[in-house]
Amino acid sequence: MLKRLKKELPFHMMIWPGLLFLIIFVYIPMFGIIMAFQNFNPVKGYLNSEWVGLKNFEMMFTDRGFWLAIRNTVMMSLIKYLPMFLSPIIFALMLNEIKFTWYKRTVQTVSYLPHFVSWVVVASLISFWLRTDSFGIINKVLVTLGVIEKPIAFLASTKYFWGIAAISDVWKSVGWSSIIYLSAISGVDPALYEAATIDGAGRMRRILSVTLPSIKSTVITLLILSIGSMMFSGSNFDQSYLLNNPLNMPVSDILPTYVLRYGLNQGRFSYGAAAGLLQSFVSLVFIMGTNAIVRALDREEAIF
Repeated sequence: MLKRLKKELPFHMMIWPGLLFLIIFVYIPMFGIIMAFQNFNPVKGYLNSEWVGLKNFEMMFTDRGFWLAIRNTVMMSLIKYLPMFLSPIIFALMLNEIKFTWYKRTVQTVSYLPHFVSWVVVASLISFWLRTDSFGIINKVLVTLGVIEKPIAFLASTKYFWGIAAISDVWKSVGWSSIIYLSAISGVDPALYEAATIDGAGRMRRILSVTLPSIKSTVITLLILSIGSMMFSGSNFDQSYLLNNPLNMPVSDILPTYVLRYGLNQGRFSYGAAAGLLQSFVSLVFIMGTNAIVRALDREEAIF
């Protein structure tokens, strides 16, 4: 046992810091879940605060603002989901077909760059580009092309926010999200492509009959994980919090910003914890449900 441990020590040194991080910053703080069932008082602490049972959840379910935040969260996530999931796959397939190595690497590098730009910067750029004066390049182009007659205050309207959120999220993440698909494609046996070419398969047929089936496991795994997080992804919060204003509030206020506003800004810690617990529970249900569907269709492709 000790001999094996000594042999595997370098691997343990890589694994244990990550596990320690999870234990300290993820599992230990889960004790705070009990706050959702208390009238939490920071002075009294978790053990001495008044126990109120499901009262926080009752108040939450009777609050019209909560249901509005739920609706916005669901709609924004659904509108963004297909473009966010499909675009990296399509982009990876397109990059894989580029034969000029220097051009392929250049496109890859350029596509990765937006991922490293803070959402604060991206939101500032979006606000600047969508202005209605002469500095608003989007309105200027649309008016010049005759698409619209006069500039539109996109961020001051409830009609365009979800579309703006979807387009900006795809632009920022498509390159980075395609990395894992490119890695999976690079592991496809070249002999399969050679055999398909000999059989007369064109480029599109090779993609459909060789590339996509070969990366099916990767696609399904990421599908399950993405569905679990699609309702409450970090980008949703960043976009809603940074692009939010009183005029688009009816469509930009989502559950995470609702939790922030009531749980932290107003000091209603127990209420915010209850909303956050519900959010985590819904994510768990999504993951379990998607995995169950995949298991029913193909047992070997399920994650658990």
